[in-house]
Amino acid sequence: MKSYLSIVMPVFNEEKTIEEMMEKTHSVLEKTRKKYEIICVDDGSTDNSNETMHSIRRRMKNTRIVKHGKNKGLGAALKTGIKEAKGELIITIDSDLSHNPKDIVSFLEKIDSDFDMVIGSRYVPGGGMLGVPISRMIISRFTNLVFSVIFGMKIKDISSGYRCFKSKLKKEIISSSSDGFSFQLESVVRCKKSGYRISEIPIILKYRTKGETKFNLIKAIKGYLPVFFKLVTS
Repeated sequence: MKSYLSIVMPVFNEEKTIEEMMEKTHSVLEKTRKKYEIICVDDGSTDNSNETMHSIRRRMKNTRIVKHGKNKGLGAALKTGIKEAKGELIITIDSDLSHNPKDIVSFLEKIDSDFDMVIGSRYVPGGGMLGVPISRMIISRFTNLVFSVIFGMKIKDISSGYRCFKSKLKKEIISSSSDGFSFQLESVVRCKKSGYRISEIPIILKYRTKGETKFNLIKAIKGYLPVFFKLVTS
């Protein structure tokens, strides 16, 4: 029997945040009184993330851990988790405490309004960012604006990784070619082109206070460009 809800959480060297993030996520899910599973995808961590997750799994129900032998990238980790997901609804969420698990309730309420995907947006009324470096804010704003205009979408935060979608979108999403940060953008554009209904809810993205950021501006730009041209010409 399918789980009602699958949480997919990519993990790469998050030994300082993963325990707190998993505990908070479990706490929120228990209060929803819905069937659920949490899938942690260890994307080749070289710290103690994997050991920490296995320790947590022994005392927290409904948790699965999938491991990549080496680091493949955020997009690859998400695709692995989405493939493994058994739920009728799937939520992807970061493991570095930048996303608030309490927003899961808002996702579930919104997607019940006959949408196929709901994106947690920093750029709709009520959304925002705390402590995020100016350079990241600029590239995020610019990239989202360009993709929205070029592909004729009213979505304001295409690059947000905090989102909820129905399982019928799985095939479309995992067909995305990117294994990096640009996976977020590509997967949304693909779903929109296929006619799926997409909406947004406000979220507050908090910049990490523990561990090190995995975002690299130069690598991100290099990843966005080929995806952009591929989507334009497809």
